[in-house]
Amino acid sequence: MKNWTWRVPTSTWWARLSYFVVPLLPVIMLTKELSARRFPGRFIYPDYFGLFKFLFHLQEGLLVGLIVAVIGAFAARIANRWLRFAIYLQISLWVAWLVVWAIVRAAFTMELSPRYAVALLVQPSAISGVGLERPFFYTVIGISFALIFAMSIFGTWLSRRATARIADRVALLFLAVFLIVHIPVRSYVVYHVNREHHAVLALDDWSPVALRSEYLIPGIRPRRASLPNLEDANRARAYMDWIKRAPKQEIPHKIDIVWIVIEAFRADAISEKTTPYLWSHAAEFQLKLDRNHWSGGNASQFGLFSMFSGMSGYQLQTFIRENLPIPFLSLLAQNGYRVRIADRGYFKFAQFPSVFFPTGTTSGKAHGRSAEKGDASMTDQLLEDMTARSSGPSIDIVPFDATHWPFAYAPEDKIFEPAGAVSHGHFTRTPEEAEEAHNRFRNASRGVDRQIGRIMEALRARNALDHTILIVTGDHGEEFMERGQVFHCGAMNDFQGRPVLWMHFPDAAMSAIATDELTSHTDIVPTLLEFFGFNEDVLRTQGRSLFHPSATRQALLASEQGYYFPAYHALVTKDYVSRWRHTSRSFLFSGVERRDGCAVVGDEWLDQAKALYPSAAKQYEILPDPAAPLARFR
Repeated sequence: MKNWTWRVPTSTWWARLSYFVVPLLPVIMLTKELSARRFPGRFIYPDYFGLFKFLFHLQEGLLVGLIVAVIGAFAARIANRWLRFAIYLQISLWVAWLVVWAIVRAAFTMELSPRYAVALLVQPSAISGVGLERPFFYTVIGISFALIFAMSIFGTWLSRRATARIADRVALLFLAVFLIVHIPVRSYVVYHVNREHHAVLALDDWSPVALRSEYLIPGIRPRRASLPNLEDANRARAYMDWIKRAPKQEIPHKIDIVWIVIEAFRADAISEKTTPYLWSHAAEFQLKLDRNHWSGGNASQFGLFSMFSGMSGYQLQTFIRENLPIPFLSLLAQNGYRVRIADRGYFKFAQFPSVFFPTGTTSGKAHGRSAEKGDASMTDQLLEDMTARSSGPSIDIVPFDATHWPFAYAPEDKIFEPAGAVSHGHFTRTPEEAEEAHNRFRNASRGVDRQIGRIMEALRARNALDHTILIVTGDHGEEFMERGQVFHCGAMNDFQGRPVLWMHFPDAAMSAIATDELTSHTDIVPTLLEFFGFNEDVLRTQGRSLFHPSATRQALLASEQGYYFPAYHALVTKDYVSRWRHTSRSFLFSGVERRDGCAVVGDEWLDQAKALYPSAAKQYEILPDPAAPLARFR
């Protein structure tokens, strides 16, 4: 019998094949996942775009395979096994990150940032916040790290059984194949980007391993539309100083507030069958916006911050950096308001720190049970608290979570069918699966509607509805493949960016407020300030009172993706949504689509963007001037 030695001859087929498979695996996995999702948005696609799209993702995978092969060639020359293991451990972690990035993009059409990944690992509440069950999440993480270590050990072991010559040949093979694919791909990109074919640019801008090799060659760098970053550091510093020493303002007309926030409550969520209570009591809400009302972003942190502060999502990182509370909530606390959060677990994530809430804020219990049962229990506690509390003005922030993926509902709310069971190991990818998810969302909305009915009827029974402002809104919208994506946090569009905003004011004589102009979550706080009796925007917000909708707002900016800070900015006009990637000095064009879903034709969108952007920037990246007179409401 043949005696096997430590060094197996490299001429054996299995050694060569095994060494070749190691860099080939990430090529296959990355290409498969990156190609899994239909490209979002609606574009006029240039010739051969389908083939280009596949080759574009293939070159991304080949680049990773090439890097693994080159590192393998380097490791094959190292005798120390621990050093080889350290090298393979790092490259395995990197490859695993890219595969996870690709899986997240395929499942949700969003970019996963390292900071958000760390938050998921260290903050259990962040896991629930993205709709995952903790046992499933931690099981996947455990298996992933086990595979990373296994691949590191296998690479360490195999690299000593392959000669440097074999390793070099594998690296050269991957280099040759990569260049064969990469050179025509980049030529295609340069040609079409210079002709402003937006689909090519949007795809090129959304890559985990973008390799824009044409940038290294003078004279062929493609043109790219951009907008200037108009943020003023001196203005920002002055505004922060003003906030910190702003004088206490006495609220002229104190009124209770019940602020209901429904996760992902998109603009068309209210209907006769989906939300029968709200539908039948629509006349009690003087303000009902949907067609042109936008959240501060299509992620919770930006939407929540903009609605409670009256500032754009762009300023979230400014307030976190300065460790500042939200001025509107501080104003209420200074005026003796009792600030209560109905579910303390809802805001347990780093992008919305506890410092945002004033000292003395009270909270209901966090609920570890399923979302629909948690929402019902939260409502029970809220109604008990309303009965037992002492007199005095109050604001109740009531967050409903059942409408967040995976969309939980009680059996009696299963009205819309089919509503297939949720599999945490497989996410929505087909139109049929999207329709099932949408039905689950509708069923969950019906359950939330019932809890809202309980709250309104309890207020009515105590004659409290006559002296309470009631707000029903969503932190952002939700998409079910209408533009090629699912859920939210993807590329901004009408479905992900537009939530419901209904407001009831305790004045039966007040006429309905009608507006078809562009409005934003930043407008909620100024509206409340005016109803309080202020003649001016004493908090210097970036919004406008909805009691006096202005026809001059022709564009607004919303935040897209990112963690504390948006990675993209969406410029919204009456007809278009254009996406702009953030850099330190400018916003680089990254894609555009028509709001009605039709294909973009011509340059009208770009002319609008350049003309309307300066006015939108004043309510986005440019903070108000504390030395200027206060903006008057009328």
